[in-house]
Amino acid sequence: MKTFTFASFVPRALLLVPLAMLGSACDDAGGNTGVADATTTPDTDTSVAPDTSVQPDTTPANDTAAGDTTTPDTTPNEIAVPAGCDHDGFTAKLSGYQSSSGSVVIEARSSETTPLDVLQVEIYTFGDYKGATDVGTYSLAGSTYEDCANCVVVRANCTDSSCDKRFLVDVGDLVISQWDHAGGVFKGKLVGAKAHEVTIDSETFVSTVVPGGETWCLDGVEVQADIQGLPTSDRTQPTCVPDGTGTILGDNIANITLNNCEGRKVKLHATCDDATQKALWLVGTAGWCSACHEFLTNFVANHGGSLTRAKVGEVSKGLDMLIVLGEDANGAKPTQAYCKAYAEDLGIDPAMVLIDWSDSPVQVPIVNVPGQAIETNALGTVWGAIDPYLYEESGGVATYYPWWALLRPKNMEYVWSDRAALQSFEVTLLGLLADD
Repeated sequence: MKTFTFASFVPRALLLVPLAMLGSACDDAGGNTGVADATTTPDTDTSVAPDTSVQPDTTPANDTAAGDTTTPDTTPNEIAVPAGCDHDGFTAKLSGYQSSSGSVVIEARSSETTPLDVLQVEIYTFGDYKGATDVGTYSLAGSTYEDCANCVVVRANCTDSSCDKRFLVDVGDLVISQWDHAGGVFKGKLVGAKAHEVTIDSETFVSTVVPGGETWCLDGVEVQADIQGLPTSDRTQPTCVPDGTGTILGDNIANITLNNCEGRKVKLHATCDDATQKALWLVGTAGWCSACHEFLTNFVANHGGSLTRAKVGEVSKGLDMLIVLGEDANGAKPTQAYCKAYAEDLGIDPAMVLIDWSDSPVQVPIVNVPGQAIETNALGTVWGAIDPYLYEESGGVATYYPWWALLRPKNMEYVWSDRAALQSFEVTLLGLLADD
């Protein structure tokens, strides 16, 4: 299934906490966020709220040489549309880049206000999707939305509530010339690209070409967006540090302790001296989260119908996993009995499911709003020790389940997180498992 990162088109239903609810990292202002379901929402294009995370395109509308005083001709529809095309080209006024677990979305918008057209390059690397991870030329020929790993979609005449039409590029190439994962710029170009009008099934994501539908020609269209660099640490120590060196990528994470569903205390550093452990995968979940349920159900099925930490290590040598339950089905504090029933219903060993609810809300900092934070009860202990890299987006703060992070067990170095994905989860995990 597909996931999106922008608030406009979000299969992961992001919860946007208004900035007015943000508290300073050193005071008690703010409210409990409650974490939104990461359920895959159908591609129904239900909103196109202005996105303050995207950057205005300052390129002049007319490429007039310096000193040329010729007045631009603004007469609409003056430029002829090539034969076989109902629309041609795409002029971006706003652009943005966001990455999350197994996906990257580069979005261009034709206007700062609705109605507008939206062009999205959607790159998927999770599961069976083998999307782009670096510069290169990627064929879009024959693309269908349910199967494409490198997808280019145009949504036309979008308002705050809907988009009139959808177009999927199924002819041509995506050429990526620059991709500064750690912060910088993404640059891509569509070569020989044509997008045909399609419908997209809201449940299966199957795209169907509309008989007699329109064609949008995009040959030569360039897609460019700034990539925000995220805080990382140079304090990494070679062994576990009981109190940790910090909470961001590159830091050694502190030895936090949580109770599992059986009521036993589990220490994060329990495997620090185990040389067989190469990667620790933390999965944050909630009882109400349908996407979490789907992910865990499939993961358990792929491990023979029951899941233990030992079984994870047998299937993927060197991998360990802990599942962290933040809320029950009602968004409240999960009891031990609820936790155990939740685990057993999914076929998961209750010993590997940890309860993380803080009776006193924990403040979690916002990456791009210095000095500000949200407060949360769910995942308070984990997020207090392992920064989830939350950021301001469209006037709010996006949080969601499931949340993933990867640690290096030998020193509990924070290596990868959903919202700080400098490369794909799969690439990072394979690198950890291959580490000697």
